[in-house]
Amino acid sequence: MIHVLVKAVNILPAGTPKRWEAIAAYVNQHTNSASVSGKDVLKQAKLLKQEDSNLRKTANTNAFDSFTNSVKETDAVKNVTITTYLEAEGSRPWTVGEQRALEQALKSYPSTSGYSGSDDRWQLIANVVGTRTRRECIIRCKELAEQVRAKKAALATVNKS
Repeated sequence: MIHVLVKAVNILPAGTPKRWEAIAAYVNQHTNSASVSGKDVLKQAKLLKQEDSNLRKTANTNAFDSFTNSVKETDAVKNVTITTYLEAEGSRPWTVGEQRALEQALKSYPSTSGYSGSDDRWQLIANVVGTRTRRECIIRCKELAEQVRAKKAALATVNKS
């Protein structure tokens, strides 16, 4: 009877006038069991829906548990924290000396030179700065360029007013 009920619910969409009575008629027509009413069919459908959601929750919980059991954390992953990651990305502030060294290196190795856009240029700049990596120098230059653009945009809007 359950498979007939599911089929009837799928055939008769929500919004059908007297939907549950029509579903009951379909179930009565296609099964040999005792006749059921619209209220009986509605109760059975709600019960199936509740059981289905409970089965889904159980299946999801079991799947997650088996996943966590199958995936083993390495020591490196266990020891990494968010702060360690952020510090590795160059979140420590730039000193005045580092900033001056960066500016001097940018003048010494301009983008118009033969090093334009190459990794070699940024490695040379990082070597001049000394205490920063190539990547940290690139990030700092992008930050400075963004600050300059923002300042110019602010001045342009003030001058227009």
